[in-house]
Amino acid sequence: MKNQYHYLEVKAPNDSVVIKKQVHAGEMALAGVPAFILSDISHLKISAEIAESFVSAIKIGDRVSVEIPSIGCKSEGIIEAIIPDSNPITHSFRLKTSFTCKDTNAYPGMYATVHIGGL
Repeated sequence: MKNQYHYLEVKAPNDSVVIKKQVHAGEMALAGVPAFILSDISHLKISAEIAESFVSAIKIGDRVSVEIPSIGCKSEGIIEAIIPDSNPITHSFRLKTSFTCKDTNAYPGMYATVHIGGL
């Protein structure tokens, strides 16, 4: 049994956090069915909404100011994508912004503020 025990170890290939666990203690794991869903915390992006009227003032590659108050992170970010929202009622666009917090780790689900210069 001790010889087979090391096959039960689960190691992530990078710095990750488990965001969903689909197998529980005592359950049989099925081949081809994911047991865990991981999120790579070294390449997180901030998703924010912006009103349609402000979209003409921004472009991909613009630098923005990013703040995550819960961990005291203030950083510079870069707009990587501008995606139209599928909800016609809101008339908004989704921004994907990359950022880095050098001294602390940010995790999925944290609240962040994106300040766009001039808006």
